[in-house]
Amino acid sequence: MLRIFREKMHVGGPMSFTREAGALRYKALAIISQGGQVYGGQEVNYHAMARGADMLIVSAWPTVDAPMPSSSFIGGMLTTIDGMAIYGKNAWKKEATRTVPPASGSRNERTLKNLGRWLAVAAMTLKLGRITFKQAGYYAPEPMPFTKYSVKPKPGSYVDRLIKEGKVTFVSQEDLKVKTKGKT
Repeated sequence: MLRIFREKMHVGGPMSFTREAGALRYKALAIISQGGQVYGGQEVNYHAMARGADMLIVSAWPTVDAPMPSSSFIGGMLTTIDGMAIYGKNAWKKEATRTVPPASGSRNERTLKNLGRWLAVAAMTLKLGRITFKQAGYYAPEPMPFTKYSVKPKPGSYVDRLIKEGKVTFVSQEDLKVKTKGKT
């Protein structure tokens, strides 16, 4: 499922020739990862999701309303070590924990509450920051996914338009073969 999600995100990433290239910039992303232990590899999931996303990754910092959650510097870390069925559908919830009080389940719910709050704050901050930035007369650099393209584009396609606008250079397969031979 992680691979499918990452492949779908690639369309809006910086290395894409689609119309959606760069569409993920200035978006906030909250990652929720569940593990069967306190630190059961959840951080590895965060890094796999965040790498190449070009998005602002939001953490689940504790708040006054929901202190001391099980958290990480990126995302919300859910632990199901005291769940009745560790990998069960609702193992992260208070009701599904076998300890009294349901320590892990309570921390998980506070983590998700905080993650949602900080995601909303990050999204609003990004939006207001971009508006203020523009109103002050500043302009961010325009990102460019690729500068060279080696497959002949179809006439009238998006890539063909980029080539005509001078944003992308077409390099033929023959030119690539010549350059590759020179490197050996």
